[in-house]
Amino acid sequence: MKLSKMVIFQQAEEVLTEAPFTISVEPGDELYNELEEQDISVILSGVIDLAYREKDGWVIVDYKTDRVEKEEELEKLREVYSNQVEIYARAWKEITGEEVEEVKEKLITFL
Repeated sequence: MKLSKMVIFQQAEEVLTEAPFTISVEPGDELYNELEEQDISVILSGVIDLAYREKDGWVIVDYKTDRVEKEEELEKLREVYSNQVEIYARAWKEITGEEVEEVKEKLITFL
């Protein structure tokens, strides 16, 4: 029997909700290309909806309220938001001091 994510979340070792972050992105950084800025440092800030630690790493969850009617629309939105979740994983590394590889899973959840 497979446990639901909610059960796993309830059994998590550590849980943080609405965790604010601010990171600096320097020219040459892989994230910099996504920002379309020109040769200056950029400050990114945001809020990670949910982060919880399981025995084998962190799970980062981003909630979305977009309304979708077709599976194709859902997949397109997941692609659009995937970069945001990658940024959250990067921010999580800076917040916790843990390597990104320890972020075990990144989820986009449509409510």
